[in-house]
Amino acid sequence: VVRLFYGAYRQSQSRDCIRTYNLNCLMVWIDRVTKGSKSNHKPAAKRLAALILAISLNPSLRIDHAYTLADLLGLDLSIQGPKVQPSASFYYHLLKVVQLRVKTIHNLGVFNNHIDLRELIENLRLLESRVPYYAKGSLVYRKEGVNKLLKICVTSLKIPTALIKLNTQDVEFLYRYLKTQLLLVECKQSAIRVSKSFWSDMELSLLTR
Repeated sequence: VVRLFYGAYRQSQSRDCIRTYNLNCLMVWIDRVTKGSKSNHKPAAKRLAALILAISLNPSLRIDHAYTLADLLGLDLSIQGPKVQPSASFYYHLLKVVQLRVKTIHNLGVFNNHIDLRELIENLRLLESRVPYYAKGSLVYRKEGVNKLLKICVTSLKIPTALIKLNTQDVEFLYRYLKTQLLLVECKQSAIRVSKSFWSDMELSLLTR
């Protein structure tokens, strides 16, 4: 129980990590697109799924804590689909990963009517038909392709590009924030006695501003 109270203390401190403008806006977007959705998942799990979808559009971000937290909250985010050969271009590989991630989260039903992931799935399918499978070797081509993919995603998700391309400070704070959220859930699981009302209140505060 002491560990859980320590986790709760860290939770109160962790909100300082999302006081940056971009992270605060990201949390506002997450709440707007998940609140009131028909999914049976709890609000914290819905918010986490939306967060993972958003930050997975940036392949340079470390999101290990997010996936570990997803497992603990009962979210199955395992990607099922055909394997991409190593000879495939970076652009094509990234496109397939994003496609499968979007389909997986769409099946969870965590988004409300504010966003229709079916539109994004269709747009990505059309994009795939125009993307060469094999690498072209041009860094310019690779950058243009990634930017095109990103533009399609941010338009369908109705999220500003700046919330995907987080700066160095945002990334560090987001990493700390997710680490703290994970600690809180792990503390709850290791506690011997925790009242349902106490944990319900704590759970509602997960992944909030």
